[in-house]
Amino acid sequence: MSTQAQSNQQPDSPSFGTKRIDVALQALWSKASNHFNNDELKWFAGLGETAEQQALGLADALESFYCHTAEDSDVDDFRDLLFCLSNQAYAVVGMAGICASATDRLIHPERYVKTGIDSPQDML
Repeated sequence: MSTQAQSNQQPDSPSFGTKRIDVALQALWSKASNHFNNDELKWFAGLGETAEQQALGLADALESFYCHTAEDSDVDDFRDLLFCLSNQAYAVVGMAGICASATDRLIHPERYVKTGIDSPQDML
C-alpha cells in the first residue's frame, strides 16, 4: 500500500497514523457518544455553528495567506501559516463529523445502544 493511501485511512486507534485533531475528536466521540442524553446530543448537534465559525477563521487565514504572498517573506512564515491552516481545516472536519453524528443520534435513537454510564465524567 502506498504511503499516500496509508495516510488517508482512518486508524483503528488514535495511536496509529498521523496525529490530527479530526482523528482524535472522532476517536473520543466514538467512545463517549453512547453515553449522552438528548440534551447533551443537542449540544453536540449545535457544533455546526462552531464549525461555521472555524471555517470563517480558515477563510480569513487563507485571505491573509493570499495577501502575504504578495510581500517578500521567509519560507518559514509560509510553512507556519500552512500548518495553522491545515490544523484549522482538520478542526472543522472533526466538529462537522461530530455534529452530523449527534444529529443522526437525535433523529434515529433506535440505531444506537445506550450504556449504563450517566455522564461522560463517569468514564474518567
